[in-house]
Amino acid sequence: MRVQSANNQPGEISQAQAAHGDGPDAEPVAGPSVFDTSGPGPSDVGGRPGDVELKGGSRGREVQTRLNNAKRNLEQSAAHEKRLMDAADAVSAEIRGAQNPDADLQTRLQQARQNLLGGRRAAAAAERQVEDLRREAHQLRQTLQNEHSGLSAHRADGAQLERTTQHEIDVLEAAMRISDHPSADSQSNLQKLQNDLRRIQDANRDLTIHLRDLLLEIRDVPLHQETANAAVETAIQRAQNEPASSRLAANSRIPGDICTTRR
Repeated sequence: MRVQSANNQPGEISQAQAAHGDGPDAEPVAGPSVFDTSGPGPSDVGGRPGDVELKGGSRGREVQTRLNNAKRNLEQSAAHEKRLMDAADAVSAEIRGAQNPDADLQTRLQQARQNLLGGRRAAAAAERQVEDLRREAHQLRQTLQNEHSGLSAHRADGAQLERTTQHEIDVLEAAMRISDHPSADSQSNLQKLQNDLRRIQDANRDLTIHLRDLLLEIRDVPLHQETANAAVETAIQRAQNEPASSRLAANSRIPGDICTTRR
């Protein structure tokens, strides 16, 4: 059985690589197996995904941070929209209470409507950003889980190869103990198998570390089903629960008057 060096293979995942990838957004790619079994023992364990790209920290924490910021922005936007809605309702009420609404009131109403429209657009954009980040978190979680599943299968193959190599060493050592004069070939084969075993164990250890890091990343990813925090939901609910007066025209005496609040 021949085992290639685990130190410099393209598909190898060293401990340093597992902790310091090339970028947070890189996708996993298939690489050649660390283990080349051309002799007795299990077949090639197959290619494994490349570096998980942990440079700069956890991808899950990075998405969580952006989602938290987006939620705060949504809360602020919803609260600002509510203030603009109240201001527009106040001008509408002032017009309804005036016997002869003047041009200044009409100008104020139009400005209040424009402000409210801008506030609604900002709140809608903030809400879309939150939803986009939730979808991104869901996709990231799925990607990391797929990576973990693939690496787990590869780690199991590596463990099997380690057991097979250890068994070959045990058999050869037993045969050498029985023989009065072990041949030079037997000594050489034993040394090679022992070197192979160390390389396999090193690769398996690196994979174990890599799997641990992936689990930590998965735990950092915000759940796709999570709801916005209570403050955000309250602010949105306030904006949607409009006063009855705001669903009416501001004043029937002003041509073209429209509702000032969102339906």
